[in-house]
Amino acid sequence: MSCEGILDKDPIAILDAGSYFQTEADAVQAINAAYNPLLFNNANNNFYWAMAVITGDEAIPGGDGSRPGIVEMETFTYTPRTQELNDF
Repeated sequence: MSCEGILDKDPIAILDAGSYFQTEADAVQAINAAYNPLLFNNANNNFYWAMAVITGDEAIPGGDGSRPGIVEMETFTYTPRTQELNDF
């Protein structure tokens, strides 16, 4: 068996390096795409920060109470059912 030709693929992306970052909007779109996974929200289940910040003395949970697991982490009463730990 040979791997000849396996890596020779046409680009599947719509934008390539030669046509991107032509405008300010292109740059803003790239920055937003890069930082979106770091948002602290329910949409992307990014609660990694809570494991350090909430379990330390840097912050306390607040909000609307929709994430009881954050409170569990702060009080060290989390269980195998704590959603934020399962997401991690």
